[in-house]
Amino acid sequence: MSPARVSQVYRVLFAALVAIYVAAGLAGGIFIDFERGADRAFWLLFLLGGAALMLAGALLLHGNAWVSAVAVSAGALVGALPLFWSVLVPIAAAAVVALTVVRARSVASP
Repeated sequence: MSPARVSQVYRVLFAALVAIYVAAGLAGGIFIDFERGADRAFWLLFLLGGAALMLAGALLLHGNAWVSAVAVSAGALVGALPLFWSVLVPIAAAAVVALTVVRARSVASP
């Protein structure tokens, strides 16, 4: 796959995953009737925190490709935990992690 195609697929998957995490976090936090407050906190922390980590890694950490890759990967995996039952979200998160590593390697290599 060409580097331009990798970047294009990465951007689309990244944006979709962040949007899903934010939408699911807000919708679940508002509409799901959790039995305990800790469950709601877990839901919000993991989904909104995962989206925030992904955005921070992509937007704020451009100086070091590997630090950015770690932040984006951690955010993708953390956000996928509450949505593991959907099957597609963890697969998309794994794809974002792989593409993040590919992009970091291409930036780090001369």
